[in-house]
Amino acid sequence: MINGVNHSSSYAFVGQYAVKKEHRGKGVGHAMWEKMIEHVGHERNISLSAAEAMFPIYRDKLGFKFVSEKRALRFEGKPKWDQLVKKVENITVLKVNEYNIQQIIEYDKEVCDGLDRRVFLTESMKIPEYMFLCALDGSGHVRGYCLAVTSNLEYVLFQPLYADNADIAQLLLYKMCIMMKSSIEKNGVWLQTWACNEKATDIANKMGLEISSNDSFLFTKCVYHGNGEKIYFTCSPSHYSF
Repeated sequence: MINGVNHSSSYAFVGQYAVKKEHRGKGVGHAMWEKMIEHVGHERNISLSAAEAMFPIYRDKLGFKFVSEKRALRFEGKPKWDQLVKKVENITVLKVNEYNIQQIIEYDKEVCDGLDRRVFLTESMKIPEYMFLCALDGSGHVRGYCLAVTSNLEYVLFQPLYADNADIAQLLLYKMCIMMKSSIEKNGVWLQTWACNEKATDIANKMGLEISSNDSFLFTKCVYHGNGEKIYFTCSPSHYSF
């Protein structure tokens, strides 16, 4: 399987590229790759997350020559959330809805190098199984948001978590853990953060999670950086680079 997601006329992301062991070496992976490239097109800046074994292949053979200095750490496990921040002065946590979704879209654009992800955000708001929370200040301005999704393997994915500061990030996580308590206690969580964001990795460590991988992000035309100060947990590596 492989997915190639066209997020705009200038950007696409590749993820979930895998071939069953018994079918490797038969041209299956190459055929899927070519079909995916046909779909996303060479005119877009394409990015992906690469494990160490695949890194030289993507960089040297498939044209992903622009390498982000940021590495992605993936954490997983059954979290402890009792030590997270439970209250932040002048901040209210609410579910994202049709009345505040436009503010979420604008906040997201500020964080993600101007990328307009309104379709992703609006459709996520509509899915009953998703938990989508935002943090608003006393003036009603968005100061962060978090989206949680239950995977096909039943664990909860925090993807993404953006916030103006670490206290707001922890508050959003705490509220999310309380609201999804049964699923989290039973199956655990999965999240990804940039290794260079010490505040984010501190939160993951505070929750008692363990690192499961340490990957690179590569691009075909230029590196997208995003606002590293506000990106605590990134989106799924199947869909976005931040």
